[in-house]
Amino acid sequence: MEHLPVPIQTAYHELMQRFRVRPPLSVPGSIMRIEKSGRGYWVSRRRIGDRVVEKTIGPETPEVLATVAAARAEREVYDGWRKKNATLVSMLKAAGILSLDIDTGKVLSSLSRVGFFEIGGILGGTNAFRLYPALLGVAAPASEMVFTGDVDMLAPSHIRLAGPREPLTSRLRSAGLEFETRFPMGPADTSKHVVQDNIEIEIIGPVARGGETSYFHEGSQEPVAALRLLEFSLRDPVRVVALYREGVEVTVPAPERFALHKLIVAQLRTGSFKSKRTKDLRQASWLLRVLAEARPNETMNALRDIRSRGPTWRKHLSASLREAPDAAKALRWIEAETDDPEPGGDPSKG
Repeated sequence: MEHLPVPIQTAYHELMQRFRVRPPLSVPGSIMRIEKSGRGYWVSRRRIGDRVVEKTIGPETPEVLATVAAARAEREVYDGWRKKNATLVSMLKAAGILSLDIDTGKVLSSLSRVGFFEIGGILGGTNAFRLYPALLGVAAPASEMVFTGDVDMLAPSHIRLAGPREPLTSRLRSAGLEFETRFPMGPADTSKHVVQDNIEIEIIGPVARGGETSYFHEGSQEPVAALRLLEFSLRDPVRVVALYREGVEVTVPAPERFALHKLIVAQLRTGSFKSKRTKDLRQASWLLRVLAEARPNETMNALRDIRSRGPTWRKHLSASLREAPDAAKALRWIEAETDDPEPGGDPSKG
């Protein structure tokens, strides 16, 4: 694996750290004074999509003037934070770190603004995979492994959007994201949301108790597609920063769980979806080779978790490892490095 230069790794981790100490902004938008019926009022205005939204702060009283002064001080600190972030993002992009295209950036920014990641929502699929090289300090893999037109939004069963019972898609539109909803062809399918005929958004959840292929997710107030065995990759997610504008902080599966889950779901790719199996196995193999050096103990713990989940999980894992010898080799190396009781054995067996 080609490691990123130390200054680039340092810059990326500085960017992530800056989001841990993000300054507050109690009054978003521009603050200005207006007059109504000869009396002064203070308002904030901000653009959301193609709309300008105005919010009243209050009439010109000593208390409101104090609020305005405090909000302007917050804005100055926040703008400095954003400017520094934007500089780091530009540096990282120039160094070849994978960034977001405009449409995907808009989607992830909108998801962040409506609080999807804050409540436990997770970004999945290839867009999550694209964020692992920078996190792990290595150069990006071949382009065919990182190309995608999908944004997979993973909705764990427990998450609940704050505030009124408003669908997630309605919140995204209110946040300025423009998309077309394409309704399902069959009763077992869910709607797809398409941005600029380019990016397809899908909401995915773990299989519910009844085993249906789709169901209504109360926490997001949306129908979701159910993905078998998804629950494994939802455990212990990590926060990372995607490169778009001043950066967008998102939640993704832990890289070792993403890689091992890909080995499992590859065996579920049947029919028209079988063509995706090769991509699953290539992503898993590449990531496991990196993790063998970067996170061997975490990967071994995740492998033990799979082994404990029963014969179906072990069967799928074993089948994928036969198809992906590089992944099998990486797991054998991890077992040896972590002094697992079965070094060099079949990683699919418990």
